[in-house]
Amino acid sequence: MTPLVEGRRPRDWADIRTLLLAIEVLAPGTARADRRLKRRAYQRHGILEYWIVDLDARLIERWRPDDERPEVLGERLAWHPVPHLPQLELDLPELFTEVLDR
Repeated sequence: MTPLVEGRRPRDWADIRTLLLAIEVLAPGTARADRRLKRRAYQRHGILEYWIVDLDARLIERWRPDDERPEVLGERLAWHPVPHLPQLELDLPELFTEVLDR
């Protein structure tokens, strides 16, 4: 997710200067890179939040720029990056059940 550019969504990739949120879905082959290399890169570039979605554990690791350890979320995730917009709230057990138990 990116912030608005001059009050509207970016029209193309060249308009994007920063990210508000990056999300990775963990896979066995990418777990190490996601948790170490990508996380450090996102933190170094000041990405406000980086979420690693672990489908097997049904958890989300939330990383912020200054975090040395993630906030591990299994019940509820609340995200409010833009003050004048409503907060996004996710019921994680419900979300994982809907996605995985079909």
